[in-house]
Amino acid sequence: MSGATSLQRVVFSHFLLSVLALLTLSSAQPVAVPYSYCAPSTVTEPNPLKRVNVTGVYGQLYHPNDPSTRALKLAAFGEIGDILEGYSNQTGYLATLFTSTNYLTFSVFDNTSSLCESLRPSSPLPALTGNETNYCPLPAGQLAFGLSIPLNTPYSLKTLVTQIRIVDSSSPAHELTCLEVAVTPMTSERHPYGAWVGIFWGTIMLALSYWLVIGVARISAAWDRGLGRSGNPWWLKVERTGFVLASALSGEKFSVSPALLRFATPSTRDVILTTQWCATLGMIAVEWPDFAYQLVNAIVDHLEELESAVFEPI
Repeated sequence: MSGATSLQRVVFSHFLLSVLALLTLSSAQPVAVPYSYCAPSTVTEPNPLKRVNVTGVYGQLYHPNDPSTRALKLAAFGEIGDILEGYSNQTGYLATLFTSTNYLTFSVFDNTSSLCESLRPSSPLPALTGNETNYCPLPAGQLAFGLSIPLNTPYSLKTLVTQIRIVDSSSPAHELTCLEVAVTPMTSERHPYGAWVGIFWGTIMLALSYWLVIGVARISAAWDRGLGRSGNPWWLKVERTGFVLASALSGEKFSVSPALLRFATPSTRDVILTTQWCATLGMIAVEWPDFAYQLVNAIVDHLEELESAVFEPI
C-alpha cells in the first residue's frame, strides 16, 4: 500500500511540474515561448537556402485589461540563406503569412496578410528610400516578423495554439516555414491565478461543508446513546455527552442504520482529489473527438429550446 502511495505521489509531482512548465504570459516584458515545426500543408520549398529557419519566438500581452485593444503579440526571429522575394512579376502573387489561433478546437483568430508588411531585417534597420513601404526583397541573413492576435476575452490560464505558415509568391506556392506556438496568458495583476483562485477556496469550503455534514450525521446517529440511565442528573449529562461523542467518533451507529449503510459517503481525500482533478482538467487543452462537440451542441440547442420565451397570444 505504501508503494502504491509513493508511486501516486511521484506521478502527481511530475504532473504538477508539467502543468507549471506551461508558458504563462503577463503584460510585462516579452518572454520566449515554446514552438514547434508543423507538417507542411502545401509543397515545401525544395531549395533549403530559401526556407526560413526560425531560431526563437517571443510573446507579450498587449493591454490585457482593455477589451478594445487586448491582443497577443508574437515576434519570430530567424534567418534565410537566399533572397526572399515579396512579389513575383511572373505570377502576380505576394509572399503570404497565414495566421490561425485556436483554443482547443475552437477558432479564436484567422488572418491572411502580406509577409512583407511585418518582415524586418536585422538591426539597425536600413532607411526606406523613394516609394518603398517595406523591406522586400529581403537579402540573405537574419530576419524577424511579427503578428498581433486580438483577444475578445482574457483567456487567462487557457492555452492558445497559433499556427504560423509562410508561403512564397510562386505558383504553386512553396511553403517557407510552418510553426505552432503555444502560449498560456495570465492577465490578473492582483493574483497570479486570477479568477481561478476560487478553485482553492471552493475546495476548502467544500471540505469544511463535508466535515460539517458528516459531523452532524454522526452526532444525530449517536444521539440516543446513554438514554434511560438513572443517577445524578448532572453526572448523567456528562456521561451521556461522553457516550454520544465516543459513538460519533467511532461511527458505530452507522453499522446498525440501514439508511446510512445504503448511503455512500466519500472521504475528505475523495472530495479534494475530485475537485482538484476537475479543475486541472479544465486548465489543460484537451482536444476531444469531433463527435463530442456535435453532442454538446445538440445538448445546448435542446436547453435553449427549453429556456425559450413563453408564447403569449395577443
